[in-house]
Amino acid sequence: MRVSKGSTLSGVLCDIEELFCSDSNRNKEFDKNDYKDFLDSFQMEISGIKSYLVELINSSVTLVRSNLLQMLLLSNRVYWALLLKSKNKNFPLDPQLRHSYIKILNIIEEIIDYCVPFCKEIVHFLPITDFKLSSLKVNYNNSLKELKTKFEISEMEYEISNIVVYELRTLITRKGITNIEYSYATELIASILKTEIIDSYNIDNILIQNGFNSSLFYDYFLKKHNSILVQNSSLHQHLDFFISVEEELNTIRNQNCVSLFPKQKSILELLKTFYKDKRETVIQRLEVRRAEVLDDKLWNDSEKLQINLPVAQLGLLIRLFIKHRILPEENVRRTFGFFARHFRTPNVTFISTESLQKKSTTVEFATAKKIKGRLIEMMNSVNKDFHVSNHSE
Repeated sequence: MRVSKGSTLSGVLCDIEELFCSDSNRNKEFDKNDYKDFLDSFQMEISGIKSYLVELINSSVTLVRSNLLQMLLLSNRVYWALLLKSKNKNFPLDPQLRHSYIKILNIIEEIIDYCVPFCKEIVHFLPITDFKLSSLKVNYNNSLKELKTKFEISEMEYEISNIVVYELRTLITRKGITNIEYSYATELIASILKTEIIDSYNIDNILIQNGFNSSLFYDYFLKKHNSILVQNSSLHQHLDFFISVEEELNTIRNQNCVSLFPKQKSILELLKTFYKDKRETVIQRLEVRRAEVLDDKLWNDSEKLQINLPVAQLGLLIRLFIKHRILPEENVRRTFGFFARHFRTPNVTFISTESLQKKSTTVEFATAKKIKGRLIEMMNSVNKDFHVSNHSE
């Protein structure tokens, strides 16, 4: 089988599938030379296929993606056909034939990789071929093992290290893992490995910066902060804590736009939303508490006895009562405080102890005159009502 000159890409791919994806029982239909001849002809077509795909990018991105996807799916079929043939004990795979399979798989990878600079966004979001992934896994698992070892000798919490290792190990086993997902994982591992100080605080920041939007990490992060809040029962302390966390989150910038789970919200967005909601909830609760205190205070205010004197006249009257020992001379401030708490004037609900005491000593002439008039009225009333005007002491 030879690649005919001017063959379309889809035609070439069909030829590859026919030759390399046949089952073990049909192996005899093709001679080893058929594979060699096909590869020789296909080798001459590679540059033309590359040029065709690059030219196609300018006219139809959708068609380019479709062709690349078709190539990587074909690569997977060729790869699994190779594995099946390698395991077939009845028909041992000839080394030369195995070489042909490996060569066609490498050629497909070469064509896909060639397109990366021209349509990076397309290729990055396509799955990695099973053939390429089989070799990538070796280095990936070695890096993951190194990461786990670094975690074990660090002072970070076991729970978070366990979450990171688990999620990164799970990622490499995802069905149809994309190039961008693999790059994300390897870059995250490299970022952690080059970090000198490994502790929970640094790891938290690295994971948030790198879009580690694992639900396990999200739950861990909130549980850790909730344990802090248990120690601080004050709503004001809660509010201060949430504001501080929000400020810290606002200083964090994503290293890139890629996440552990690309189709889900970023961990930074999730945490910002959570702590914003928490902050607003605490503010609402504080407002309820303030309303409760205010209602209680208003009730207490209604229990105050109104005295029909201005504050200045009340202060002078109290001072006179103290001076003439009607009220105790000891702890004068306490006496003024009692009147401030339990009395109100027609115009002043909340009387200040300091103001009341100060006005009792810095007396204006008009105030003294008013009190004198009040006292005379009271004396006249006593003379009239109790007939004591004609009696002397």
